[in-house]
Amino acid sequence: MERDKAATMHLARTLVFSFKGGHNFQNEYPTTPQQTIEVNVWQAGAEPDLLMLRLSFVSKGQNGRILLNTLHFAAPDRTSEMLLDRGLLVRTYPLPRSRPQSRGPHSGGRPAV
Repeated sequence: MERDKAATMHLARTLVFSFKGGHNFQNEYPTTPQQTIEVNVWQAGAEPDLLMLRLSFVSKGQNGRILLNTLHFAAPDRTSEMLLDRGLLVRTYPLPRSRPQSRGPHSGGRPAV
């Protein structure tokens, strides 16, 4: 795959959101309530029974810095959670399983009796 296409795919699959600061990340990186913390979440890898998500927390503005960068391992069949820091939890849920489609007389299934 070409480098530009890989970069575009990565960007297309990144979830970005923000919240106000006021949290002391890892007891080392304090933020103020006036700061905006940007969170980026993207798929870092996958196995049939595991989804690896990368989470990056960055303070925005003049003194911007990476506050936390970690991996979350999500199970496709159950809820997974990880405490990232005091008061900061990531939780992922499985997609609901779809119900099998009913087989009616026009669906190619056996006719109803």
